Amino acid sequence: MGSPCAQEDSQVTIRAVTRDDAPLIRELVQGLSSTSRYLRFFSGMRELPQELLERITRPESGRAATLLAVCLTRGREVAVGMAQFAATEEPRHCEFAVVVSDRAQGHGVGTQLIRRIACAARAAGFERIGGEVLAQNRRMLEILQAMGFRLRVMADYATVLSASIPAAEMRWDCAEAGIR
Repeated sequence: MGSPCAQEDSQVTIRAVTRDDAPLIRELVQGLSSTSRYLRFFSGMRELPQELLERITRPESGRAATLLAVCLTRGREVAVGMAQFAATEEPRHCEFAVVVSDRAQGHGVGTQLIRRIACAARAAGFERIGGEVLAQNRRMLEILQAMGFRLRVMADYATVLSASIPAAEMRWDCAEAGIR
């Protein structure tokens, strides 16, 4: 199936975002197919609004976090995935989101990002991790269901499902690492 990285010998590394990562994130989003952009952002946006980019690269400590999956390509990092969580209005609950470049899909990058962002949310004291997924995003729904997330159709939007898991029911080891 090949590597999720452009260079076959490169490994995927997942790390916390830094303030200097805005160009990597812009490049990741711009490089997504229109389908991948729609499945992540529920719109065809080609570029992240500056306000959203700032929230992603400057998460509020304890209330939000962003992780990047990166490959080293020709001596520079290239983002192949990103995951975030952010606190909701409901106490001890947060929402997560994940996106993986088209090239890196099917290599376990998304699963690892979901695991790690959920672990970061649990470590920050959140008791329930949730998110919204378009019904047509079958691959993501299968991954979430296999991980133990509960899926339900949202009352107001039949095309959107709510996925959530209590932090206490997460079935994976937060110390686990590795991407196939």
